[in-house]
Amino acid sequence: MADEKLEIDWGNDKLFKAQKQIEENQYDLEAWSLLVREAQGKWIDDVRPLFEKLVSTFPSTGRYWKIYIEQEMKARHFEKVEKLFQRCLMKVLNIDLWKLYLAYVKETKSILPSYKEKMAQAYDFALDKIGMDIQSYAIWNDYVNFLKAVEAVGSYAENQKISAVRKVYQRGVVNPMVNIEQFWKDYMSFEQNINPIIAEKMAMERSRDYMNARRVTKEFEAVTRGSLEPEKSVEIWNRFLEFESNIGDLASIVKVEKRRSAVLEQIKEFEGKETAQLVDRYKFQYLYPCSAAELKSIGYNEVAKTSVKSFHPLSSGVLLETEEETNHIPRPDFSQMIPFKPKAQAVPGDHPVPGGIFPHPPAVAQLCTLLPPPDCFHGPFVSVDSIMDIFNKIQLPDTPPLPSGDNDNDVKLFDLAKSIHWIVDDSQDGSISVPPNLNTQKRRRRALNDRSMMDDSEDDDLAGAPPVNDIYRARQQKRVK
Repeated sequence: MADEKLEIDWGNDKLFKAQKQIEENQYDLEAWSLLVREAQGKWIDDVRPLFEKLVSTFPSTGRYWKIYIEQEMKARHFEKVEKLFQRCLMKVLNIDLWKLYLAYVKETKSILPSYKEKMAQAYDFALDKIGMDIQSYAIWNDYVNFLKAVEAVGSYAENQKISAVRKVYQRGVVNPMVNIEQFWKDYMSFEQNINPIIAEKMAMERSRDYMNARRVTKEFEAVTRGSLEPEKSVEIWNRFLEFESNIGDLASIVKVEKRRSAVLEQIKEFEGKETAQLVDRYKFQYLYPCSAAELKSIGYNEVAKTSVKSFHPLSSGVLLETEEETNHIPRPDFSQMIPFKPKAQAVPGDHPVPGGIFPHPPAVAQLCTLLPPPDCFHGPFVSVDSIMDIFNKIQLPDTPPLPSGDNDNDVKLFDLAKSIHWIVDDSQDGSISVPPNLNTQKRRRRALNDRSMMDDSEDDDLAGAPPVNDIYRARQQKRVK
């Protein structure tokens, strides 16, 4: 199955590329993550070949088996679910996978008359195989709660129930696991509620085994937590943060910076200097987000001297401002720069850098500022095909129509404008001047005299006979008479 080619219609070029990458390199985890994330939203019958190839490529990864079985459970294919459990449970000792198995038994066997026996057998089977895991506290606790919830009728059934719960508690308190202290407290509380005298006896008998299991748990946690003390691991975390600052994105830098801050909180020298620690997130080589005086004011110089003695050049570089390093200015690699525009709700995959998109060209960006946003109009929408047909049927004339000349203006005004010839003098910044020509002056005077005579005649006409409806002037004339 691992050598077969996948033929799934994803409907997305990005997913098709991821599928081709898997065909070329079947251990490409990024491509697998994209396909698995998309496959979880599809019907299991359409993507079953993908999951089969996934579990064949990674047969010991419990997470992939769990995703595959969950998809089959959603489709109610219980026969296939049981076959998948038979293939993976004994080979993959994963806590989450075994929790899924118990949840499956609880869901499918709850309607059977022998549900309690089936469920107890499933818990015993799971604890025999995975009960020694350090993260198995959830399974032990669920088993105890299940037994406590069983109804017991009669004294004999009640004694059987108490014995079953006590047996599980006594098996669990001697098993090294996380939260073993809480499990021991629950056990002691259970014995106290039954019989305080027996509880004392049980505590004396089981306390030594419990203390040994607790000691082993602490030692195992110390091994898995880290082999270096917080004071000795600061330089490693600083080198890790510098590495991410040079080649990683902001998300990875913030992640490493938070992990480093969790370590620095345990060191007294770094108490109250959280702001100074943020400088490393945004610095690049010798470039810092603050000036030298601001770095000193927040105590960054002291943090650098305390945490990084062999790696940070701060105390002798920027803060002392030597001539050699002030002349050396690091510059980014411009050949690797790409256009980027931040976006509030950016879709993953639209841009290599998360949190943004590729900006529009200048002409398109200017046009978008003039257009309304696409989500402000909710219809009805224009039929583009119909409007294009109308545009194609329009027949425009080859020559523009001539003006008719009827624009509701008096012809005398145009005749008067034609009689006066104005000449623009370019030498005087566009001022209008009249050339020293006697004929021109005579024509101009004649036109002005004619215009003044016309105005006087119009005024006389208006003053001689008032209009019929002018009541005010009619009264004035009566008073004069």
